[in-house]
Amino acid sequence: MKKIALIILGIVILSGAVLYFVFRNKGSEPELWEVKKGSVAREISETGTVKVSEKINVGFKNSGRVKTIDVKVGDSVRKGQRISSLDSDQIAIELNEARAALEIAKADYLKLLAGSSGEERNLALVAVSNAEKSFANAKQSLADIESSAKEDTENAYENAIDDLEDAELKTYNALVVAKEVKLNYFFYDDQESLVVLENFASIQKLYNSLSASVSISETGSFNDVEKSLLDARTFLFDISGNLDSIRAMSETVKYRNVVSSAYKTSLDNHKAYLNTARNNIISAQQDISAVKVSNTKSINTAKSAVDSAEATLNTAKYQLLLTEANPTEESKSLYIAKISQAEARTLLLQNKLGDGELRSPADGKVVEVNKRIGEIAQPTDYIVSIMPSGPFQVEVDIYEEDIVEVEEGNPAVINIPAFPGKDFLGRVVSIDPAEKLIDGVVYYRIKIDLDQPEENMKPGMTADVIIQTLKKENVLVVPRSALKIEGGITKVRVNVNGRIEERQIKTGLFGEDYVEVISGISEGEKVEI
Repeated sequence: MKKIALIILGIVILSGAVLYFVFRNKGSEPELWEVKKGSVAREISETGTVKVSEKINVGFKNSGRVKTIDVKVGDSVRKGQRISSLDSDQIAIELNEARAALEIAKADYLKLLAGSSGEERNLALVAVSNAEKSFANAKQSLADIESSAKEDTENAYENAIDDLEDAELKTYNALVVAKEVKLNYFFYDDQESLVVLENFASIQKLYNSLSASVSISETGSFNDVEKSLLDARTFLFDISGNLDSIRAMSETVKYRNVVSSAYKTSLDNHKAYLNTARNNIISAQQDISAVKVSNTKSINTAKSAVDSAEATLNTAKYQLLLTEANPTEESKSLYIAKISQAEARTLLLQNKLGDGELRSPADGKVVEVNKRIGEIAQPTDYIVSIMPSGPFQVEVDIYEEDIVEVEEGNPAVINIPAFPGKDFLGRVVSIDPAEKLIDGVVYYRIKIDLDQPEENMKPGMTADVIIQTLKKENVLVVPRSALKIEGGITKVRVNVNGRIEERQIKTGLFGEDYVEVISGISEGEKVEI
């Protein structure tokens, strides 16, 4: 009985485990969210304080020359009324150019989707054919230049060997003359004979070394020739010095009238011959160096031409493939990115053009005008100061990382705990350019003008503020929870007919809950969240 009870208990435990895992897995199936168009807003939340309204200093965001001053001290102004403007002619020109570039980008994308015409394909075929001919010509030109360079190099070294052989011959002739002078005149045991004997022995030794070096160069490598040239240059210099010493001995008192003038002249002539041979050796070295430099430059230029021609051919082949194939997702994404870039520049210039007009942030009265027409205004300059007509403002300290997103005119929703359940609307009317340290952290103070304050509102009341810094409407959105960011690449998991595939996307504006999607997925697709 105990055995049967244990078996039943085991079955119950196993069944419970199976049911646990089945229901746990069933409950953990990922939730799907359908991609659709919606709004994305970026908001900043902070806590501020209600204050009695103070003078608002208003200035331009960008520098420029003041074109108009539309108010004077004492004038009453309404919120949104233009009070000054900058000369924006150049920005208007740039904006027109940006709009034209945007239209071109859109047209190129439509052309990509429509595919290539027969005429475009024929043009692409011609481009490939021309590129193939250019590539073949460039390769043949490289081969010709390399062949010519080889021939020039061989000629330079052959000429150098000729110069070496000539130097060897001139050295031998000098050795013969030195020997005859020694045998005919300097055969005594005097100092002059010892000097002549020593220099003759030196010439003979140098000649043997030169002769051996020349023999190696005649059958060796180019490096052997260059070494032989270097050796010959030194040997010839030393042998010339030896002849000088022998010639000097022939002019001593003892031998001046003994050595014949013919031998003296012969010594002088052979020294000149050796100097000429040495100059020829130096010229041969310079010729070889010049040929090397010239050949390297010509070959490198020809190789660059081959690489360029090959790149042109590959581009032409790629363009031909584009005319024959449907546009890929990569090419679509590229053209969409170009459109987005053009849209961003257009929007930037539109904003910059709009920033060229200074408008009153609130109803009030002008109390100061600090610039004149024609003067240069900087972003730090206050053009006009306005005393708002509303009794209260809200002052808020914004963290330094958030202040870069806040602009004058941003809408705000204010909740004051003293008035529960009621939201007050307002707009940012000023941003203090000076930083403020709070517990070692940098903040910047902004002022928000309240649209309709309560009559019994008091200065010093706490105000919870939400500032809307940026908003995009009618754009593709997905929840932030759908994003998978790895290594700087943003992906989502898309359900395609019950099969999950990871897909890279390009994102735009990040909101509190949702993210704008620029490319990578389409409206109606479903993603895991």
